[in-house]
Amino acid sequence: MVYRIRNKNCIPMNGQERRPIALLYQFLPAGIVIQTNRVAHIDYPLKKEVELSIFKIYMGDTGLLVSSFEDRDVLRIMQGEIGIYKGAIYENVVSQMLKRLSINAYYYEPNQYTEIDFVIDCLDGITPIEVKAGNHTTSRSFKNFVAKYILNIDN
Repeated sequence: MVYRIRNKNCIPMNGQERRPIALLYQFLPAGIVIQTNRVAHIDYPLKKEVELSIFKIYMGDTGLLVSSFEDRDVLRIMQGEIGIYKGAIYENVVSQMLKRLSINAYYYEPNQYTEIDFVIDCLDGITPIEVKAGNHTTSRSFKNFVAKYILNIDN
């Protein structure tokens, strides 16, 4: 699953259970998980805006992600019924692709109602990436981001 980490000492696991964040740092070098930090502001370079204590965790292999689901859900996915996991699976795949391409990806969440899944530095500026897996392929957050930052970032 994708975990949003806000407490720098513990990470959520299986609902209420908590584990020391030190466990996470054993998995990062092995590529088992991918850490995607939140940026506080949109400014170039993005790495100077990173909030080190707030980040998402993706699985380094989407098969590992799927194996963490309930058995009945894994069976449904294997039969082509991705269902409610579609968005999480697609977002995890995009995270893997960015990592494989050695692209430093971040996410942006200026408030509890707005989030851009990935924000990356490119040669021609900052690029937002919004992952959509369903029929609803538009995003108000994405449109607002482009209107506010993309048109003004290079000025």
